[in-house]
Amino acid sequence: PCGLKRAVLQIVMVVALPMVWRGLLMCVVQVSAVDPSYGAVSYLYANQTCRPLGASSREGTALELLQRTALPLVASRGHRRPPAAVLGATELLQRAVPLAWLHVPKCGTSMLNALVHLPGVCPGISSDFGIDEAHIPWEGPFDFEDLFWARMCHPLCPGLQCTGSAGIPHPGMGTEARYWAVYRGHAVGMFRQPEQRILSAYRNKDFPQTGYNRSWTGGPAASLRKFAEAVQGCTAKMMGQEGDGSVSPEGTLMPCWQDPAPPSCDDVERALARLREFVFVGLTDEWDLSICLLHRMLGGLCSPLDFENTRPGQPEAYDTSELHGFIDQYDGPIYAEAEAIFRRNIVLYNATRDSCKPCFKNAARS
Repeated sequence: PCGLKRAVLQIVMVVALPMVWRGLLMCVVQVSAVDPSYGAVSYLYANQTCRPLGASSREGTALELLQRTALPLVASRGHRRPPAAVLGATELLQRAVPLAWLHVPKCGTSMLNALVHLPGVCPGISSDFGIDEAHIPWEGPFDFEDLFWARMCHPLCPGLQCTGSAGIPHPGMGTEARYWAVYRGHAVGMFRQPEQRILSAYRNKDFPQTGYNRSWTGGPAASLRKFAEAVQGCTAKMMGQEGDGSVSPEGTLMPCWQDPAPPSCDDVERALARLREFVFVGLTDEWDLSICLLHRMLGGLCSPLDFENTRPGQPEAYDTSELHGFIDQYDGPIYAEAEAIFRRNIVLYNATRDSCKPCFKNAARS
């Protein structure tokens, strides 16, 4: 039986695969001819007629599988790219669009306002429209961020990778293919001191990613220590593991969209390598300077919306002594590297409290 299987496989490799690859190449050429400003990946998903000549629907399904796996490695990494020359955009921004926001839970939902108002990123959104509850009221269980990803991002934001969705606004970077297709050369993000992030999440009754703190549903709450152990390594998981950030095998929301087991050392190393390729790295504890740095690197003017706290919490730092010595040993190295990148960039781009005064003044920020 094994010999027969090998023979059949050889026939398939010799006869069928060349037809599929020929059709795939025809699709790429066809897409390039139709509209070179669009990446091939997103267009091919919509082009259901793009199959090898004489291919059946079954063969088309095989081709669609190739489109989802092989094509991101050879096609344009970005999609829905805006015109290269956008008034106010820096060369870095023009190379980086569409931006891909890595949104680690409790690390600055408010950054979305700064991103959508960068030059050319979301030309369909006016400069005075905020991504917040005042402009996008709740609809059932979905808040402003859910509704932005579900309804506004695709039609209004050609310069932003629409990675989030209603109910799942915190997708991870995932596999190498997904990372190269979506995030590499496009990633931006804010980072937070890990123990502060854990305490903030524990205090947030509406934080659904935990799977452990049940007080928001009316049930018993987990102890802070148990909660911290369950959600440690959140950033490492989102940046270094292969899961794309949906649900657990049991269908329940899990910590940072992965299982509660801590990340591996390989996950941490992969996360660090990817972090070093980010277009922009900011720190939530240095929000004002981070916003100023964002505009110095990518262009545009500072706005009051850049400094709006769309999910207000405790204004001062949490008392980490409540953790009784617990340290997130997985996210710690990632935050240290993010802080080092941030410190280098504020020197490189001269983003100091003094040099950023025009930014703060423009945003009516004292």
